[in-house]
Amino acid sequence: MNMQQIYPWAKKIHNWVMWGVVLLGSWMMASGYLMHKELEGELRIAIDMKFVRFWHNEVSQYFLVVLLLQMLTGLLMWGVPKILSRRGPSKGTMI
Repeated sequence: MNMQQIYPWAKKIHNWVMWGVVLLGSWMMASGYLMHKELEGELRIAIDMKFVRFWHNEVSQYFLVVLLLQMLTGLLMWGVPKILSRRGPSKGTMI
């Protein structure tokens, strides 16, 4: 696989993983907010906080993997054009 093939694959993966970051991040944000409100004593609804805490901890592992994958593909999308521009045009490409 050459550098010109890496960029489109990184972009596709990056776009799909973005939805994972949004969905998992939303759960992390909501459960973190609930845990914070419980800690401050401001929670006015009856929720089993052991359930929320358990799922916050479980989802955080997947969120970390998805976020790292998005960061790596973003780094590839940023770096590959810079590397290709330093090399100059290859023999088989037309400008």
